[in-house]
Order: sequence, then structure tokens, then C-alpha cells
Amino acid sequence: MLAVDKKTSVISLTVTAQDPKVAAEISEEVISRLQTYVTNYRTEKARLDVQYYETLYAEAKDAYFKSQQQYAGYVDRNQGVILQRVKTEQERLQNEMNLNYQLYNTCAQQLQAAKAKVQQETPVFTIINPPQVPLKRSKPSKVTILFASIFLGGVIAAVWILWGRDTLASFKKKDDEEEVEKAEKAPAKS
Repeated sequence: MLAVDKKTSVISLTVTAQDPKVAAEISEEVISRLQTYVTNYRTEKARLDVQYYETLYAEAKDAYFKSQQQYAGYVDRNQGVILQRVKTEQERLQNEMNLNYQLYNTCAQQLQAAKAKVQQETPVFTIINPPQVPLKRSKPSKVTILFASIFLGGVIAAVWILWGRDTLASFKKKDDEEEVEKAEKAPAKS
């Protein structure tokens, strides 16, 4: 049985089973699954954001490295050329590389912020009272079993006294009558 205190956010778990060790193991498993479920539920959006920012980061990184290679290749090919057209193209490639770097840097910062948010959204679990194997039974008590047995015995005895003997006697009477009829018919055949 799970009980949630909404004021303190404390979840109480009670497990009842015939074997005390089984009860303790069940409670440990329920606690583990509950922790996993609550963590996944609370951090689902933040984890999706991390995946999205990882994709953006990878794309920005590829674009930056590609523009960096284009710029370096262009500068290497046109080294020593004084034409304005070459300088303008070099400046354009440099601006494109700087823009891609800024995008790459922004995506890296957003990715780190998203990872921090996942950590922030992850709930903290503290087990106040860990599952224990109980030393004595909680249900049913020996006194309850004793009174239930006495009551059940009394009911069975009362039913026997009121209807059982008469019913058994009527069955015996019918059986005796059938045997007498069979005995009367049996000598007639011989």
C-alpha cells in the first residue's frame, strides 16, 4: 500500500505477504521502480531538450569546421594576391566562419545549460526507513485465529445439531428401506 503525504512529499510503502523476506524484497523492488518512474517523469522534458541541443550542437560544429576549412583553403590558395575581389571573398569567408563559430559557441552553452537543467530537475530520494524483515507477524494475530477457529467450530456444531443429524438419519432410513426392498425382491428371483 502506498500513501503520499502531499505536504511533505513523503511516500510511505507498506507490503504484506506471508513470508517476511518476500515482503522486504517486494518493498525494495517497488522502491527502486518508483524512483526510476518518478525520475523519468520529472526529467523527461529536460532530457528531450538535451537531445535537441546535442543535435543542434553537432550541426553547428560541423558547419563551423567546414567554414573554417574553406577559409583556410582560400587564404592558402590566394596568398600574396592583392586583388580587391580576393580580399572581399576572404573577408566574406572569415565573416561566415565567425558567424558559424558564434552559433557553435551558443549551441555549446545551451547544451551545457540543458544538461544542468536535467540535473536540477532530477528529484532527490532519501529512504527514511529502509525495508526490513519483520520480526513478528502483523496479521492475523494468534488470538484472532483462536477466536475465529472457536467461532467456526461452534457454527459447524450448531449446523450439525440442527440439520446434520436429521439429514444423515433420513439418508440412512432411505438406504435401509432400499436394502429391505432389494432383499424382498432378491428371494423372489431365486
